[in-house]
Amino acid sequence: MEKPAINTLCLLIAYTGCVVSEALELKKQNFDFAGEAVMFNNIHSNVKNEIRYVPLPLTVLKVLDQTHGIRIAKIGPKSAGSELLWPIHRVTAWRQISTVMKEAGIEESQANPRVLRHTFVIRCKKAGYSKLAVQNWLGLAKLPAVYEHMF
Repeated sequence: MEKPAINTLCLLIAYTGCVVSEALELKKQNFDFAGEAVMFNNIHSNVKNEIRYVPLPLTVLKVLDQTHGIRIAKIGPKSAGSELLWPIHRVTAWRQISTVMKEAGIEESQANPRVLRHTFVIRCKKAGYSKLAVQNWLGLAKLPAVYEHMF
């Protein structure tokens, strides 16, 4: 996969706290520019087809659009927005994200998508978001113990 596409995958995970599997399910139609959000199928829920909205800064949406042509697909034929943004296997994505992070100077033990998810939680806490908001954005019924001490 081309470097810009992997970079946008890293950016999405860092700004939404999603897991790799959730990101890899995304299609162009999952992005809402007017609402400045992305819609994920909640893989952590027992409810089938539960969708969760996670806010995404317009600047990040614009980068995703420039790389993947999201807006063009939304005004084209209905099928135009139905292909996956990152059509790769989860293990391949994990490996490529780790490589990008190492190239960015992050030490090897910290260079993985899980760290991007943790960073998202830390940024939310520093920005003053509530525990409930962060739980909802992560798609969890309860925050794991690793985050519990932050709130």
